[in-house]
Amino acid sequence: MMYSKAIIDLIRETRRRVSSEKKPSIKLANPEVFDELNEIYHHTSDAILKALVKELFHLMGGDWPEKLKPTVQSSGRFYRGVEIPVADLKEKVQAPKQLPKRIYRGQAIPD
Repeated sequence: MMYSKAIIDLIRETRRRVSSEKKPSIKLANPEVFDELNEIYHHTSDAILKALVKELFHLMGGDWPEKLKPTVQSSGRFYRGVEIPVADLKEKVQAPKQLPKRIYRGQAIPD
């Protein structure tokens, strides 16, 4: 496959921005470099890196831009990077609140 100057520059820039354990796999000689970048795109929280990969895939054309779309629909909400299933949320919401007994000078106060 022939790479344009813009594609080569974007691959170099993404290689600079990825973590050190992923750098060896991000090379022009690697035939699976775009699959690696797709995986990195879905697992990173770096907005600049995501923008670089997105631009690279748009320059590549074909079906590459469609590979960036999320494939898994989450069944819950995320809190600080951890998924909370919807079933757990419903159980917490439906649980009745039990107020503690209020006591004033040793006597229980009626509600």
